[in-house]
Amino acid sequence: YMTHPNGVTALSEVFLVAADATPLAARYAAYLGRAPQRHGVRHSFRLPLVATVSIVAAEDAASVLPGSLLPPAPCIAGVAFATPRLDDMRARLGASGIRYAELDGRLVVPAEEAFGLALVFEST
Repeated sequence: YMTHPNGVTALSEVFLVAADATPLAARYAAYLGRAPQRHGVRHSFRLPLVATVSIVAAEDAASVLPGSLLPPAPCIAGVAFATPRLDDMRARLGASGIRYAELDGRLVVPAEEAFGLALVFEST
């Protein structure tokens, strides 16, 4: 029922950055009653019917959100959006002059290009 010209269909991931990701991941595991899945440097919690919450150590944040000048940890550093047409999003960003990086099949708009929050676009 909701559509947007950019083609995004869902919020898919939220990136939290902490000085030390392990204790924060343990706290989230206690809140959620489940252990995180490891995806490289990310401690990820897949939430039913919603997005994934991923926790990353500040020292590793650049490997997940390249090119971003992030606020001091702890912080919400970025969000990811699902789109069925990643090539269209790539063209849209390029035509708009918005700088982005490509990482692991995702498009990453650095935080300084998006009012302080990194934006990640991925295929559905």
